Amino acid sequence: MPDWRSFPIVLYAPVVEHNHPGAFLTQLPEETYRQNKAARVPWITGFTSYEMGWLFSDFLLDPTAAPELNGNWDRLGEIFLTIRNSTGRNSEIATRIRDFYLGSDTEISFRNRNPISQVK
Repeated sequence: MPDWRSFPIVLYAPVVEHNHPGAFLTQLPEETYRQNKAARVPWITGFTSYEMGWLFSDFLLDPTAAPELNGNWDRLGEIFLTIRNSTGRNSEIATRIRDFYLGSDTEISFRNRNPISQVK
């Protein structure tokens, strides 16, 4: 169940299995890393330009979505941007990311959907 509307978006989330013979993933990846049980190897990944544009366009065409997001950014920004960390500064981090891509004091809207789609 999403925290807010369809966010956070997790297209390829890990599935944790119960511990049984042949189980591949028996605990959350974060826990595996915390316990130093994961191999420390380089990881290369990439995205295409505007990869999430289709989702944001549809989301921002809803007449209540952008006003709700902008009006409650301190609470919803971290959910919208899928920021989960333990610093206690998620709202500040979300605001800095939004400001970097859109400029400070710019609200998210259908008009500026392309820059915001590059955040993901």
